[in-house]
Amino acid sequence: MKLFVANSTRSRFILNVRVPEINQAIRLDIASGCQRSFPLDLSESQWKDVSEQLARFGARKRSDVHGKLNKFTGLVYSLDKPISEDEIVAAFEDQIDSAQTRSVTQATRSALSADLAWRDNNNPKGKRKASSVKVEVMKKTDGRKREEPLFDLEISEQGSRSANLPV
Repeated sequence: MKLFVANSTRSRFILNVRVPEINQAIRLDIASGCQRSFPLDLSESQWKDVSEQLARFGARKRSDVHGKLNKFTGLVYSLDKPISEDEIVAAFEDQIDSAQTRSVTQATRSALSADLAWRDNNNPKGKRKASSVKVEVMKKTDGRKREEPLFDLEISEQGSRSANLPV
């Protein structure tokens, strides 16, 4: 089986993989937006071992690229057929969406933890230091030059306890 691995991130990716029956690691240096073919034809048992290693790197099958991917690192692989340019672009967009989702989740967690610290009843001064916590995450558009709001969250003393937060 011939294996193709594409890098849909904005930076170079160096993939080191160990194949059974070979004493040294195989290194693929994959530039941004490019793909490389694995230098060996893999047997079924070798493919099973290599696929487990790819999963640890967060790589996804090329058939999964067209759906909504969670926790996607940007590596895409395919067996016996090269990955098309359109699929690499789709994977790039999925990777950007995944990174933005992680950003929103982390910003929400940060705001909630800051708010919890300020609501602490053991505070030596005995009162809240701030009336609210606000987090805003911006999304770059138009070739990454212009920014627009992606997410806005404000936590205050009068806030709703039934809010649906992305954490």
